[in-house]
Amino acid sequence: DVRQLDDAAALAACSYIAASPVWATPTKTDTASALGLAGVAALRGRTDLPIVGIGGIGTPDRAADVIRAGADGVAVVSAVFGAADVRAAARVLRTAVDEGRQMRGVHR
Repeated sequence: DVRQLDDAAALAACSYIAASPVWATPTKTDTASALGLAGVAALRGRTDLPIVGIGGIGTPDRAADVIRAGADGVAVVSAVFGAADVRAAARVLRTAVDEGRQMRGVHR
């Protein structure tokens, strides 16, 4: 809930923000409504803390979209562990995240 960003004491204890879920996800069905890319962008506009997009990311294109919207990273489950080649899937997602960062003008 973006209103939690108004709680200065709670925010001071945070090392990052989990933007979750970005999209509906079959991995976890008991979540709040999906934020979408606009929600990720709104979070980015409210904090300088690192943001990790979680939920429904699933593809390299979506991972890059989340980064371009303002997230600093993504967390995925099925996109990697549902793949026949886990390492290759992770590499492709990492490349997409790096490309999203580059398009946003963010460097490591």
